[in-house]
Amino acid sequence: MPFRATALLAALVFAGSALPSRAQSWESQIVSTGPDGRLQYVSDAEGNRVPDFSVAGYRGGGVDLPAVPVVRTVAPVDGDDTASIQAAIDEVAALAVGAGGHRGAVVLEPGTYEVNGTLRVEADGIVVRGAGDGEDPASNTILVRQDPGQDPVIQLGRAEYGFNSALIRRVQGRAASLVADDMVPVGAYSFRVQNPERMRPGLDVVVYHPATVDWLAAIGHGGTAIHRGPWGSTRSASCERWRPWMVTSSRSTPRCSTASTPLCPRRTCTLAT
Repeated sequence: MPFRATALLAALVFAGSALPSRAQSWESQIVSTGPDGRLQYVSDAEGNRVPDFSVAGYRGGGVDLPAVPVVRTVAPVDGDDTASIQAAIDEVAALAVGAGGHRGAVVLEPGTYEVNGTLRVEADGIVVRGAGDGEDPASNTILVRQDPGQDPVIQLGRAEYGFNSALIRRVQGRAASLVADDMVPVGAYSFRVQNPERMRPGLDVVVYHPATVDWLAAIGHGGTAIHRGPWGSTRSASCERWRPWMVTSSRSTPRCSTASTPLCPRRTCTLAT
């Protein structure tokens, strides 16, 4: 059964098919709608809360997507469309950045596109967009993958700016600073650091937590099952696995660093050594 996803790729956003709205009478006790129409979040006794990602999106969200001129138009081909779409993206990436910081738009015409590889947008200022948000290929752009696998359909940014070990490699060689708080709750925007002089507004900061044996035990190994093999039953317990999180410093004081996006998951410093 092929994996199907509707492509509405605008300002580097990948969206699935829109779901019909339903009347909702129930409301969560930890996330609710305030009088101003914005979501309100309730913290538990430790300060953990549902992370607020309302600032995600183009220019922090709440801003209309720009009308970027079309540079390349792509139509479906017989077989795998990965190469033809990627060629169009690469062509726009080679252009100079114009007014407003944009290079141009790649438009995928209505139709069904088989994408068995990963489309990579590695330059700024590129918009990839399709048509509609429905399931009829006559009027909508639909991406199809025969084998869902684990690889992303589209990746934004260079691979070395990715996740996990790639984030760690990105900051290797920089002067590190230990988090001074015993625990940083989920959804926190600020935390104390031992060397605040190393922080400045606009600096990309990688906050990571080593997966020590004690930490794995404290979280119940993430609810994973015991691995049974020919040499007995074991659980994952590697101290060389990291849980990094990328944030951008928005403000720094003599003792505290404030991030532009919330931290997730919780950091427990006593379990990090």
